[in-house]
Amino acid sequence: MPNQTAPKIELCERLRKLVEEIAWQRRCEHRQVMRARLLLAMADGSGNNALARQLKMDRGVVRAWRNRWFERLPKLNTAGASAISDPELRELRFSGLSDLPRPGTPPTFTAEHICQIIAIACEEPSDSGRPISH
Repeated sequence: MPNQTAPKIELCERLRKLVEEIAWQRRCEHRQVMRARLLLAMADGSGNNALARQLKMDRGVVRAWRNRWFERLPKLNTAGASAISDPELRELRFSGLSDLPRPGTPPTFTAEHICQIIAIACEEPSDSGRPISH
C-alpha cells in the first residue's frame, strides 16, 4: 500500500497568532486547547502518525481534524488576510475548534418546562393544595 501524505495545513500569521492564544490559554476548555495545539503542530509540518503518538490521540481523530481544518482553511485564511475584525475572526476560529452537532432526538422538555418543574419542586406542598400529614 503506498504511503499517503497528509494535506498541508498553512496558516496566515494573523490566524496563527489567534490559534496560539488558545493553545497556551488556561481558561479554555481542554478539548479546544488540544485541538489548537494539534492545528499548530499540523501547520509546523508534523504527520498524522507522529501527532497521534505525540499528543496521545487516535490516528483517526488526528486525520479527521486535519481533513476538517483543510476544508475550512481557505475561508479562515481569506478572513485573516482581509480587514475582518479580531472578534469576528475569533468567532470563526472557535467555530472550527468546536464539536459538530451530535445526532439524536431533540430535547423533550423546553427550558420553560424545566423552570416550571423546579419551581413546583421547591415550593411547599400545602401551597399546591397537597397537604402532607406525615
